[in-house]
Amino acid sequence: MKNQHVFDDVVVVGNGVLGLSLALSLVRKKLPVALVGESNRPWAASTAAGAMLGCFGEVTSTLLKSEHGRARILTGKSNLYTK
Repeated sequence: MKNQHVFDDVVVVGNGVLGLSLALSLVRKKLPVALVGESNRPWAASTAAGAMLGCFGEVTSTLLKSEHGRARILTGKSNLYTK
């Protein structure tokens, strides 16, 4: 017999952009979700998440001089607009 895991409830820790997005995706799949985060910082991101979300803030003239750097920016830009 296969070992099957069935989850009835989901707890998402973090009420920043990533936590809210994950919770919303799960609720849309009809899963019961509890969202846990600091009440005085709704929609805030941790330092780590902020760094991931700000990848285009790293664009420098040195990066744009290389073919690899330009490809990185174009790849990221095209991924922003795909559904």
